[in-house]
Amino acid sequence: MGGQFFFELEVVRIINEIRAENGLNQLPTDNTLMMAARFYAQTMANLNLNLGHNVGPYGGSRGTADAFGITSALAMNGAGDANTPQGVVDMWMNSPGHRDNILSPNATRIGLGSHAGGTWGAFHYTLFEWWGQI
Repeated sequence: MGGQFFFELEVVRIINEIRAENGLNQLPTDNTLMMAARFYAQTMANLNLNLGHNVGPYGGSRGTADAFGITSALAMNGAGDANTPQGVVDMWMNSPGHRDNILSPNATRIGLGSHAGGTWGAFHYTLFEWWGQI
C-alpha cells in the first residue's frame, strides 16, 4: 500500500500519536469524512483556489460536507505546500487554531484528504467530527 492513501493514513497516525501523548482519545477514520476531505483537497488543488473555508463549488468546506450528507458539527484544517505527513502535521501544530482542532477533546472521528497539484504542489485537508458545539 502506498501513494495518497498511505500519506493520508500516516497523517492520521501522527495526529493520533500526538493526541495520545496529550491524554486524548484516538480518532478513528470515517469513510464519508475521508471522501469529503479528499474531494475538497482535490477541488482546492485542481482549481488553484486560495486558502479559505468558504471557497469551492459548494461554497466551501461546510457546503462540501453537506453535499456528502455530513450533518454533524465539524472543525477543519487545511494545508498546502507540505510534502511529508510529518510536515503537514508540523504546520498544523505550529498554528494555534489548527493545533486546537487536533488537541480538542470534542473530536470524535477524522477524515483526511491529500491531493497533489495546484499552487501549493499538494493540498491537505482534514475534517474533524465533533460532539456538541464547536
